Amino acid sequence: MTKRFDFNKDQQSLKFAEVARRLDLNAYHDLIRSASRLLDRREWSAALEILNQAIGRQQSANAFYQRSRAYYHLGQLDACIADASEAIRLDSGHTDAYFMRGLVHYERDEFDLAVPDFDRAIELDPHNFAAIFNRGLALCGKRLYHAAIEDYDRAIRLNPDEPDTYNNRARARGQLGDLEGQLADYSEAIRRKPDFALAYANRGVARGELGDDEGELRDYNEAIRLDPHLALAYNNRGWLFRLQGELEKALADAERAIQCEPDYAVAHDTRAGIRFAMGDTDGALNDHSTAIALDPTLADAYEGRGLVWEALGQWQYALDDWLKSIELGEGGGHIARDKLDEKIAEARRRLDGEQS
Repeated sequence: MTKRFDFNKDQQSLKFAEVARRLDLNAYHDLIRSASRLLDRREWSAALEILNQAIGRQQSANAFYQRSRAYYHLGQLDACIADASEAIRLDSGHTDAYFMRGLVHYERDEFDLAVPDFDRAIELDPHNFAAIFNRGLALCGKRLYHAAIEDYDRAIRLNPDEPDTYNNRARARGQLGDLEGQLADYSEAIRRKPDFALAYANRGVARGELGDDEGELRDYNEAIRLDPHLALAYNNRGWLFRLQGELEKALADAERAIQCEPDYAVAHDTRAGIRFAMGDTDGALNDHSTAIALDPTLADAYEGRGLVWEALGQWQYALDDWLKSIELGEGGGHIARDKLDEKIAEARRRLDGEQS
C-alpha cells in the first residue's frame, strides 16, 4: 500500500488567512505612510482619498485622526470633529485627537467644548505646548483672563522664543487693566520677532491707552510698512486720526482696512464713526448696520448706531441699540459708559414724554 500524506485543511486555511491578513496590514500601513507624506506636503484632497482607502481596510484611531487633519484643512469641520471623536472612541489616550477636536471647537467659538478637550490633551501630555497655548486662547474666549495668563506663563516656560505667546498674553493682561504689563509683552514679542506686524499694531493700541499718541502712530505706521495688507493697522490708525480731527485721513484708512478685509466688522464700525463725525448720517447708519450684520455681537456697533438714531430723533431705536450694547458688554468705542448711561436716561425721559 502506498503511503499517503494529506494536509490539515483547517490549519492550512488559517495559514492562508494569516498571510492575507499580513498582506492587507502591510497595504494599510503603506497607505497611512503615503497619506502622511501627502499631509506633510499639504496635499489635503489627495491625502483624504488615500485615507478613505486605509480606513476601508482597517479602522484605527490613527487613520481617523489623520483623516481629521485632512478634513480640517479642507474646511470640512463637522467631518473633522466626527473623525477626531472616532479616534478618541478607539483610543481614549489619543492626545492629538483631543487637540484637533478642541481646535475646531475653539475656532467655532465653542469655548466650553474646547477647554475640556485641551484639558485632556494636557493631562495626557503635560508638555504639549500647542494644547497649553490654545487653551489660553479658549480661556480668553471665556473671559477667564487670569487662567489664560497662567497658561501663557506655562507655555513661555516650555518655549520662551515663541513671539505669539507674548502677543496673546499681552491681550489678556490688557483685559485685566495691566497696561504696563501689556505694553511690555508686546515689546517682548517684537524683540523676538522684529518683523511682527500684528504685534506693532497691537502695541500701538497699548501706547494709546497709556496716552502716548506719537508712539501709537509710529507703531501703526511700522505695522503697515511691514504688512501693507494688515487691516487692523489701517483701522486703528484711522480711528486715531478720527480722534485727532483729521477726518479725511481717517476715512481713507478705514476704507483701506475694508479693502484689505471686506468682512472686517470693526472696520465698518470705524468708518461709520468717521462718517458720523463728517455729518454723513446715512452713510454712518449703513456702516453700523453692515458691521452688525457681519458680527451681531459687536457692542460698539450698536452703541454707535444708537448715536446716529439719536441725531435723527429716533429715540426708541436709539434706546434699543444702547441697551443691546450694554447687554453685549465691551462697548465704549464711541462713547464712555457714564455718558451712555446719561443718554439712556434722556431717551427714556423723551419716550415717557411722548406717551404722556
